[in-house]
Amino acid sequence: MPFTPDNFRNALFKGGSKEFQLLGLDAFVNALEKDFFSSIYLTKRLNEKNECLLTLELTCNLSLAGLLFHFKKDEWGAFHSKGYSLTRHLKILESKNPFFIDVDEFSIFLKDTAIIINRIHSRSITVELQNIVSEIGRHYVYMTKELGEMPFEIYIPVFDSDEEELHIDSLLDGPVFIERDKKEYYRYWGLYFESEKNPLIYELEKRALLPGSLFIFP
Repeated sequence: MPFTPDNFRNALFKGGSKEFQLLGLDAFVNALEKDFFSSIYLTKRLNEKNECLLTLELTCNLSLAGLLFHFKKDEWGAFHSKGYSLTRHLKILESKNPFFIDVDEFSIFLKDTAIIINRIHSRSITVELQNIVSEIGRHYVYMTKELGEMPFEIYIPVFDSDEEELHIDSLLDGPVFIERDKKEYYRYWGLYFESEKNPLIYELEKRALLPGSLFIFP
C-alpha cells in the first residue's frame, strides 16, 4: 500500500497499527548527534491531526557548565551555521515524508543534570531552543542556589495551576492541544534537587526559587 497520509488515516480509523516509517531518519539522527555532541534516542508518534511528533533524548558527556562553554563558542548545536542544525535537518526530514513533523520533547541528559524541554506550540522547540539555552546560562548562578547545588532535573516550562489547563477534554474529538505563547518558556521552570523533598519552581523574572506545589509539571 502506498505511503500517504490518506492511507495512514484510513488505517488508524480501522484500528490499524500506529507503527510507521520515516524516510531519512538515520541521516537526521546522525547529523544531530554530530552537532549536539550526543548520542540520540528517538521515538515518534502520530497525533490526532496526523502530524508526526518526535521525542528526542540526547545523552551528552558534558556537564551543564561544559555545555554552556561550548554553546558560547558557537560549537554545541551549530546554532550559527546557515540554518542551524535542528531546524535545517528537520526540514530535510520533512521534505522526504508526506506529513508535518515537529519536536514534541527535547531532553538533554548531561553528567550532572537533565534538561527536559516541552513543546508549547507548533515549532516552539526548534524556534526557541537557542534562546532557552542562552537563558539557562544567564540564570545558572541563581538556579544552582548561588552555585551551591545543581538541580538533577530541569523542566522547561511549568505552569501556574491557576492558569488554563494545557489540555482540555472534548466529547467529540478527545484531548485538544492548546497552543501557548513562547513567553511561557521564560516564566517558570521546575527544578529537582537532592536536598529537597519536593520540586522547586524557578521564577526567571525575579530570579527566585519558590515552592512547587501550586504548579503544573509536564
